[in-house]
Amino acid sequence: MTDAVRILILSEAIAGEGHSRAARSLAAAIQELMPTARVRVVNALSYVSPRLENLTRVVYRQTLQSAPRLWGWAYEMERPLSTLMKERLGRVVAARLKPLLEQERPNLVVCTHAFAIGAVVHLRRLLGLECRIGAVITDFDVNGFWVHEDVDFYLVSGAAQRDKLVRDFGIPAERIFPTGIPIDPRFCEVADLADRVQLRRALGLAEEPFTLLLAGGGLGIGPFHALLDLLAERIDEPLQVLVVTGYNRALYDELTLRIRRYRHRLAVFPYVDNMHELMAASDVMITKPGGLTTSEALALGLPLVLLESFPGQETRNRLFLVEHGAALACETVEEAVETVKTLVADPQRLYALRDRARQLGNPHSSRDAARIALQHLPVPHVAEHPSS
Repeated sequence: MTDAVRILILSEAIAGEGHSRAARSLAAAIQELMPTARVRVVNALSYVSPRLENLTRVVYRQTLQSAPRLWGWAYEMERPLSTLMKERLGRVVAARLKPLLEQERPNLVVCTHAFAIGAVVHLRRLLGLECRIGAVITDFDVNGFWVHEDVDFYLVSGAAQRDKLVRDFGIPAERIFPTGIPIDPRFCEVADLADRVQLRRALGLAEEPFTLLLAGGGLGIGPFHALLDLLAERIDEPLQVLVVTGYNRALYDELTLRIRRYRHRLAVFPYVDNMHELMAASDVMITKPGGLTTSEALALGLPLVLLESFPGQETRNRLFLVEHGAALACETVEEAVETVKTLVADPQRLYALRDRARQLGNPHSSRDAARIALQHLPVPHVAEHPSS
């Protein structure tokens, strides 16, 4: 009897839930395709040092709030900074990750955050591991932090990202697979849902009004109060507003107090486990251009109104989505509300955005990514559902 295939997925959660959600979604899809595999998801920085993780999270958030241009500069300086991260930082992190890889002896390591890539490559050589290494790029842009010549395969959001890896970084095309960013497999269940009214009824929502979803990611970041104020002031048509505040409990409590006196129908949710249903029940979503959230919306053909983005990956995500006709970008809350007002009054424009979003999205991205990952195992295997 052969040992079970061992798969290690390394992620990170300092900048929100996106990378971790991609890791969990990929793990679920791998487990579905190969039930006998032993799949483990580990938050790499938390494993290395919980104290360092907390410090990094605080510095990251304070930088975005107080000096966003500094973060943008670091992102644009990807070439020299990525070399430092992959080599010097990689060796430091490797020393702390070594016990994990010695214990797991994985056949496959997949990174959904760039933090651990250099360390894993170093440890494969140091420990003589017979494993393959993959990287899942969780944005609609590629930067040098993700790129390492010893990564065996890349899973990217689409053809544009594949072409950039080939053109700008010299990665062989045969190592790059445009699977889409891995999203919760449950998005497949609602992607082809024809009866939106029935879903709204099941969720306890009003069935008929134009439904707007406001989401600020796991951190619940966004100008929610200002948006609600202007939506009430400027939109006369019947409107249903769904707000997801993530782990921001203070915001949830504040917005809940507004429900009874709000002009439109208002429903407020904390961090939810059924985002796929809330998205499928909505006509438009206002959000920030994070890679995971927008990938989920695209998979359902949900048009996006994107708020002002932080410099770096969010700015590039927004540019990509707008250029491909799946989103509308707004610099101010006023502009976002006027955009929603236009879409409420112009169903044809809304349908055009929906079609473009659906063309860009892939509700089966997790399964496609899992299939490619399993194909790179260095040991013989047979997935139970290789083509379903």
